[in-house]
Amino acid sequence: MWAFTAAGTYLRLTGNRWQFGRMPKRVMGSHDVLESAEVLSPTKVWVFGSHYIGSIEKLNFVPFAARFDGRSWHVVGGHGIGSIGPVSVI
Repeated sequence: MWAFTAAGTYLRLTGNRWQFGRMPKRVMGSHDVLESAEVLSPTKVWVFGSHYIGSIEKLNFVPFAARFDGRSWHVVGGHGIGSIGPVSVI
């Protein structure tokens, strides 16, 4: 079981213990917001979010994705503009 915050911190239940974690800066920068997550297995976790740039009057959002392989997080290239809403995996 995983629980995420929009700022990129998380709780992960392994066995009967909760572990606190924070996604590395290469995944979550200071202007990133985590918007959705999918946990497929202990070694397949995906998160999706947006990087925002600009001023309060005119914010632009660029989507990003990252995956956890059981040991570390890896950024996966994102394309387009806008934020990412809920995701679904089959």
